[in-house]
Amino acid sequence: MRFLLPLCNQRWRLVQELLHTAELWAPDYMPVIMVDRRVPLIERHAESRNSVFLQVYHELRGEKAHFRWNKRKYGQWWEVKFVGEGIIDQGGGFRDSLAELVDELCPPEERIPEILPYLIRTPNHKEKTGDFLDCFIPNPSCDTLHLFHWLGVLMGGAYRSDESLTLAFPPFVWKLIVGEHVTWAKDYVAIDEAAVHITGELEVQDEASYLSSYGNECTFSTVLSDGRRVELLPGGEGRVVRSEERQEYTSLVRKARMTEFTKQVQAIREGLMSVIPESVLCLLTWTNLARGVCGDREISVAQLKSACKCFPLVIIDKLLRFI
Repeated sequence: MRFLLPLCNQRWRLVQELLHTAELWAPDYMPVIMVDRRVPLIERHAESRNSVFLQVYHELRGEKAHFRWNKRKYGQWWEVKFVGEGIIDQGGGFRDSLAELVDELCPPEERIPEILPYLIRTPNHKEKTGDFLDCFIPNPSCDTLHLFHWLGVLMGGAYRSDESLTLAFPPFVWKLIVGEHVTWAKDYVAIDEAAVHITGELEVQDEASYLSSYGNECTFSTVLSDGRRVELLPGGEGRVVRSEERQEYTSLVRKARMTEFTKQVQAIREGLMSVIPESVLCLLTWTNLARGVCGDREISVAQLKSACKCFPLVIIDKLLRFI
């Protein structure tokens, strides 16, 4: 029924009421954390414990309920003191810490390798084919699920507030998080277009073309997005796919690939629901959640104007004289 949600004119009123009902009383103090970001971003992959993401996690462990505070009392989630930097955090330092940890999760430049093991670039990015080449997906081989849960908590905090986390997820991942239906041809193609194309080709080939193209090379195994080869059946790597078994093979490939990071997404979802009630998540489409967490990808001139503040001419004159 999600496709009918945009037609419901009471949906956003319900969302706001449910969010308000789940708010907690703000404590008497804001958490103060210490973060050392003196190691350059490009060098943090060598020692992930230097990452801002992990430093913030360890500093805030046990105090995660503050993501559901009433934001009228505190405009930020924590106050940060950067080691070796004389910054007084009035909101700028806090936002700097958010920007740093997002850059670690989704490095903005191709020359920077994956700094943390939790998110990896898509096969489409590696092959330079298809769409969403700048996107990242959960790493299927990373089992530190408590940190995926922590990422979900941060996403929930961003949705509840005016902050944003520019996480570059493809639609397939956002749909899994909110619980929307996904398909191989329409959704997974944004992650691995080559795999979608090959499975489709296998199903329509005649027997002679299949044998000439693949012969004995195709076995009941597949390569996941992280590069690991897994068996689709017990002993599958040594079992050749016969022509009459192609339908079974492609079905197993689709299932393996579309569920390769299910437990990581579930951990993100659980962390998100610790801040946002599940009833709210059920009222959101994937685009609603992505916009609420990441903000708008494009900013209009009208939005820029609304964010600008006008200064009295007297103040501007004094500033010009000072300069």
